[in-house]
Amino acid sequence: MSQYTWNENDTKIVCLCYLINLSPKVASTLLPHIKLTSIRAKYSNCRYLHTGMGWGSNYSKLHEQIWKLINE
Repeated sequence: MSQYTWNENDTKIVCLCYLINLSPKVASTLLPHIKLTSIRAKYSNCRYLHTGMGWGSNYSKLHEQIWKLINE
């Protein structure tokens, strides 16, 4: 199976789930086409964007743009 490429809508869903404190497992029920491990990685990126602290975050430009849009 090839690696999933995140799109704008899926990234928005994960960011919103993170912000309202839903678990990655709940987010995975909304995004059944994405592996839970990938959702957890995206949550880690959200945490980094939210707090500025994290271990070697590797967020995309799209993720950063969506995060800024949601948090304006």
